[in-house]
Amino acid sequence: MEKEIEENKTILKDDVSGEFEPETLIEAVREVNNEVLQMEEIRSQTDKLKWDLISYLKRLLEEYNLTLTIPAKSLSGIKGLTAMHFNKTGIITYHFRDGSINSFELRTLPSSQLLNILNAVMPHLKSVLKVKRKEYEEVSSLLSKLGKHILILKEEPTDWAKQHPL
Repeated sequence: MEKEIEENKTILKDDVSGEFEPETLIEAVREVNNEVLQMEEIRSQTDKLKWDLISYLKRLLEEYNLTLTIPAKSLSGIKGLTAMHFNKTGIITYHFRDGSINSFELRTLPSSQLLNILNAVMPHLKSVLKVKRKEYEEVSSLLSKLGKHILILKEEPTDWAKQHPL
């Protein structure tokens, strides 16, 4: 505390005793502008990467017609949460014990919160995709077995309209 007071006194003495130097001010403004430009570049890149990730997830959920239900135990730090739902719309819905519901668009969430949610979502998404893959494998296997019993014609198929003119 005493050190902080001494530093403040030193700063005040420097301000009072120092003369105004335009070059110093200009250099300080340049440095501030450089920091702002770097921050804006990083923020822009972060927003693009965030949108790319959200789009990827939305496409996956849409392509395979999935809705994920994430249990509360997967999401720490949210009091009274029973589950979270996530679907192809990009909207996350929190369901609470008291019956209330809160919904958020993924794009509106801060990056750190989005990363926490994705950390909880990914293991469940992986499990759901494994189940879908097994369903596809079963259908593919059945179609392959049936395909072995179909007589394949050697002749190339022709245009239906030419084969059956009206």
